[in-house]
Amino acid sequence: MRFFPTLPSLAALSVCCLLSGILSPSAAALTPEQSTRASSLFAAYREAMKKNNREAAEEAIGSMISELPGSAAAVAYKQILAEADTSARAYVRDVEELLARDDDGKAVRNPEVVKDRALIAEIYATKGEAAQKKRLAEEGWPAIQRLRAKLLPDPQEKLEADVGLRLLRESILFRMELCDDLADHAELPRDGGLRDRLNVSAGESAGLMSIATVKDRRVLKANQKVAESGDVPEVDVIGAEDANRLRMLAGLPALLLDPKLCKAALIHSEDMFKHNFFAHDSPVKGRRAFTDRAREAGTTASAENIAMGNQDPMGANKAWFHSPGHFMNFFRTGFTRIGFGTHEKRYTQLFGG
Repeated sequence: MRFFPTLPSLAALSVCCLLSGILSPSAAALTPEQSTRASSLFAAYREAMKKNNREAAEEAIGSMISELPGSAAAVAYKQILAEADTSARAYVRDVEELLARDDDGKAVRNPEVVKDRALIAEIYATKGEAAQKKRLAEEGWPAIQRLRAKLLPDPQEKLEADVGLRLLRESILFRMELCDDLADHAELPRDGGLRDRLNVSAGESAGLMSIATVKDRRVLKANQKVAESGDVPEVDVIGAEDANRLRMLAGLPALLLDPKLCKAALIHSEDMFKHNFFAHDSPVKGRRAFTDRAREAGTTASAENIAMGNQDPMGANKAWFHSPGHFMNFFRTGFTRIGFGTHEKRYTQLFGG
């Protein structure tokens, strides 16, 4: 059983210092009596949460909203949001650990998994573009779907079976509901990012750790840091992640998300839209070949895939899988880095050693 994290009592904090950090200049300060009442109500809220008595916790916060000005609500909002954030960090970490478990690698040693991975390797070695294209559609993609079902089962099943995680998530969402009410009373913007973090943590991406090698784990963690840095657009992070998912399902190593390669890929997708062309060779001076574009971005590249018209990066990856030349780039073993660039349904995928 996981316990709800607690924070220092509001009574032990300087109300004035807290208010100065989160209220507008025009917000009214609390009187000494109001401060005492706010401290008492917040202490009642925290005591109720310790006992998992949400009705009492909600009543305490409701009293604060009905009896006191927005200044008090703003202080409580900041404190409860901090609690929720602390709990969310623990939740995300525990979810990632849960989804990374693979019963000592039994899944990847499943004979059917081994057979389907060998089949994709066999298709990769198939001679003749027409023959390879036929096999990719009739055998390769069905094999990927079987591998996905065996290696990346619905994470919700694991999460629902873990009572502690389910209760922790519920407590975070309850705190966020209180935060919404407090924010409305204090005329502060609601926080939606924390809820998004809870949803992302339950996605298929976390489950990739269960089929990752030691090296893959290092790469995936590095990619997560790149994603968090904001250096790569979210849509391109998703595209690269989906590409790694397909590679790892086939038993190939994960590729490092390279912000410079992503920049070069995005430039080409933008150029294709702006100058109305669809080709690897660009009419833009200094960007004729993908190697030129990579050099401009401060890196190197060894291969490039392009696509147009797909609804999203996952659709582009699927199209590249079914196209022999693109497939050979996509599933080559010698690459270590990937870049992804999306603009107006133009997609560029770059690879580097």
